Amino acid sequence: MAAMLIIWLMQPIFFPLIRILLSLISFTFLVVSVNVEYDNIFTLEYSQTIIASVLMLLSIIFEIINCYKSFDLLGGWKGPLGMKKAQYATIISFIAALIFVLLSCIIFSAIEGWTFAISGQFVLVTFTTTGFGNIVPSTDGGIYATMIFGTVGIIIMGVMLGQFGSWLLNSLTRKVKHVVSKFKRPAFLFDNSRGILVKYADIVVVSSIVLIIWFLGALVYVYSEKWRYLDSVYFTWTLITTIGYGNIVPASSFGIAFQQVQLSLGLVAISSVINFILSKTSQNISETARSSNTTQ
Repeated sequence: MAAMLIIWLMQPIFFPLIRILLSLISFTFLVVSVNVEYDNIFTLEYSQTIIASVLMLLSIIFEIINCYKSFDLLGGWKGPLGMKKAQYATIISFIAALIFVLLSCIIFSAIEGWTFAISGQFVLVTFTTTGFGNIVPSTDGGIYATMIFGTVGIIIMGVMLGQFGSWLLNSLTRKVKHVVSKFKRPAFLFDNSRGILVKYADIVVVSSIVLIIWFLGALVYVYSEKWRYLDSVYFTWTLITTIGYGNIVPASSFGIAFQQVQLSLGLVAISSVINFILSKTSQNISETARSSNTTQ
């Protein structure tokens, strides 16, 4: 019995199940910790807790789906035992960014006397170079910390966003090629059209994600901030492009919390678009150089 238990614990399925269990426990604590009294319902911490709970629930659902797809009840585990280098790099960059963000939040909370939520807002807009200017350090220690942690944080955040953008683009490219390969030429596409679809479908998908985050996300501020839709679209554009003029910023707790999520998702999607442009530009330059060498 003990040997069978040890063998089962060594199976790759054990670790996803542990992640699901820990996520469920975390989600339960998040939900239970929310204070539903009216006086506290619109605090920034409350809004962040609600959004974190929703994201945690989505993470649990995706983890369950992943286990279901990778585990065969009759044949056992059928997924790959290891990860590719790109996946390791993405995970490591995310963990490094997360640890550094949390450390920075703690330090700024101690130096400036901010709440952890306000520190998180300041750190996020600083590391992403958005810099609205509505939250700034007021002490000498805070100024020194901003220059030091801001410099390192911008580098770490840039690497992490680049890794996530590359991962998203590569994943979409593989998915598009898989879908297009199933199209039958007589019923759907000619070979040339199929090649064009494979070549540009991934950027169309990523660009669509950016537009959804931009225009649909703007609707949230119409209701949370009572802005005009044009003002909401304008703010969202300054947000995801990291221009951050600062003349229009959310004032409600939910708007601020949603802005943090929207900024993170928008930057990943835009990083994918930038990666696509860079890869296609590099590919075209290489093809031009090869054709020039061939003609000489």
